[in-house]
Amino acid sequence: MAFDIRKVDLKKITLKDLVSLIQNKLHALQNRSQQVSKKEKILIYTCAALAVLLIIFYAFIKPKVDEYQSYEAGLARAKSGYNFILQNASKVTAASTTQHVDTTTTVEDAINRALQDAGIKDAVLRPGSENAMYVEIEEAQLYSRVNQMIKILETNYGVTVDELTLDKIGEGLVYIANMKLIRLETEE
Repeated sequence: MAFDIRKVDLKKITLKDLVSLIQNKLHALQNRSQQVSKKEKILIYTCAALAVLLIIFYAFIKPKVDEYQSYEAGLARAKSGYNFILQNASKVTAASTTQHVDTTTTVEDAINRALQDAGIKDAVLRPGSENAMYVEIEEAQLYSRVNQMIKILETNYGVTVDELTLDKIGEGLVYIANMKLIRLETEE
């Protein structure tokens, strides 16, 4: 007698009925597996092995491959930012010696004026030595504005970049994590 679980009221089924149902299904599966030919058994075992390999691949190997690809993409972005800085570093030139440089303005005032002239806001200045200041800009800025600020400082005030850490955020956008600006003493 065939027992169809869909036709049974689950509220009325007992544990004994459930056990007998499982036993009947197991016996039927055993009978069916004995009727399967050797070639079919090989095919079933091969499919089962492939299923196990796929589970292992998706559970353990694929996440590591994805993680590696993510690291590779991050490295490519970092290299892109570094190359961007290298390509544009030649645009930053030293101050001309024939031009008048205002050395009477303090380094802090010179930086504040240059930031204002370049349209850069939200900069944090920290004092360094007597002729040095550290600058951190809290928002991403256009590289052209940062470049303009550096040119103003060098040409008008004789203040140069001693240390600079830029992070490329997007196309033409940089974040200044650390910039040390100094005025070198000139012998006159």
